[in-house]
Amino acid sequence: MKKILIVGLLLFTMFIVGCKNNNNSSDTKFSDIILQNGIRCLEKEIEDNGDLFNTDHDEIINDDIETIPVAVSSDNSPGVVANPLLSKNEISVLGKYYNLSYDKKTNEYILYLMDDNGATVKKISHPKIPCVYLRNRSLLQIIYYYGGWYYTTYFYDIDKNIVSQEYNLLVLVTEDKVIYIENRKMIIRDIFDKAKYYKEIKRNFTRTAEPTEAIYKIEFISDHELELHYFSGDNYHRIKEIIDLDNVN
Repeated sequence: MKKILIVGLLLFTMFIVGCKNNNNSSDTKFSDIILQNGIRCLEKEIEDNGDLFNTDHDEIINDDIETIPVAVSSDNSPGVVANPLLSKNEISVLGKYYNLSYDKKTNEYILYLMDDNGATVKKISHPKIPCVYLRNRSLLQIIYYYGGWYYTTYFYDIDKNIVSQEYNLLVLVTEDKVIYIENRKMIIRDIFDKAKYYKEIKRNFTRTAEPTEAIYKIEFISDHELELHYFSGDNYHRIKEIIDLDNVN
């Protein structure tokens, strides 16, 4: 059964990579990173022989998607993806802020998010092994992956010891904001506090199977402007907009 899963996963990975290589766009979408992260998590669930965790690991997920060093553990530690701008020492230091255990009675993985003194800030149960994305020196992103494009993610601010709400269908993450799709609207908000920043953008997004696929490029070009490229209507009409966020409620 394990061999069948491995072969199936490899075929699925080859299919996805082939699709990406046939795409002329060089833009990196957050969903692409999540997909590769999910594949790595699935590999971790399948592989249970030996300790593979090593912060010196130089393996690349897929350089057509994003150059990200990967460290994977098979001994009840989460799969880890690190921002390539982080040093090896910084990656090692960040490791003290999270830990994982497995509850045989409930068949769940328990993720502990911890403060500087090792005290538990929050304990969260997951049905599958979560992945931890080390975004920067003070922000962790936790992702648990269901299969296909489906995942849920939340964030942990190490400095303030606060955990965000859960998000689905993310299209962009910055240092302090997330952009995601909800009820066919694009939401831009502060990661941890909606009261600090919250905008809703309504457009005639194409009804794609996976809602974020209607947006094929998005980036902040200033603190007040967002460049958005998306498919609109049933005919997948391509639209580019520069949105003045100061004029969005």
